Amino acid sequence: MNELQAIEFSILKDLDAFCRKHKISYFLAEGTLLGAIRHHGFIPWDDDIDVMMPRADYEKFLQIASQEIDSEAYQVQHASTVKNYWSPFIKLRLLKHSGLYSQAHIAHLTEANGPVLDIFPLDSVPHSSSLAQRFNGYYIVFLRKLLLLKLKAHKPKCVRTRLIAFLSPFYSVTGIHQRLDRAYRRFERANNQYLTNWGSYYPAHRETFHIDSLFSDEVRYAPFEGEQFPIPIRAEEVLEKIYGDYMTPPDLDSQVNKRHF
Repeated sequence: MNELQAIEFSILKDLDAFCRKHKISYFLAEGTLLGAIRHHGFIPWDDDIDVMMPRADYEKFLQIASQEIDSEAYQVQHASTVKNYWSPFIKLRLLKHSGLYSQAHIAHLTEANGPVLDIFPLDSVPHSSSLAQRFNGYYIVFLRKLLLLKLKAHKPKCVRTRLIAFLSPFYSVTGIHQRLDRAYRRFERANNQYLTNWGSYYPAHRETFHIDSLFSDEVRYAPFEGEQFPIPIRAEEVLEKIYGDYMTPPDLDSQVNKRHF
């Protein structure tokens, strides 16, 4: 591991200990899950940690962690805890660090912009894919861009984003977050058989999984940098849906550090 990966790994271990203590369910997600299956640790060029939680556990984590997590070591970042919050999901942000790994695009919004772990909620939907769900995904993408442009965390780079930036003064940050929350929960029903990670940067239909792909009576673990962490029960199916041929690494030109610390 490089230095940043070692820091990120320490955040993951602290999250895991916290979730075990409070019986909060979570799984490794996206690139972190891919790293666990393909590399038994970090993807060599990756620089962050992603996890996902069922909505009930996500809300439980937000409530308990906001009160009990070491506030000198971490900040639980969410629209309910941070003014002018720029993200549609929880970030567990390390506060004590060297300052070498900071996110410049949010430096004007917060001093707490160092190494971070992303926590995505999983929300229930009735189908693996539908026209209504796809349009909801497009709407969420619009709201996310609107939020970032309003807060000047991104700069408009094309006609579409310039138009969204033009619209941004007509929305409040609070209002955008309220719309995002309603969009995430739009299809919630007690008998739904699928869960979606609406917060992902991938299209929603690639991040929608049958509950049997995620859960069983037993928790499945996978090695990650020499320790064991929970993963979806059919992690290979999850990864194939997101990435296709996930066991073949991309070419060198595609191995880009995505967070740009």
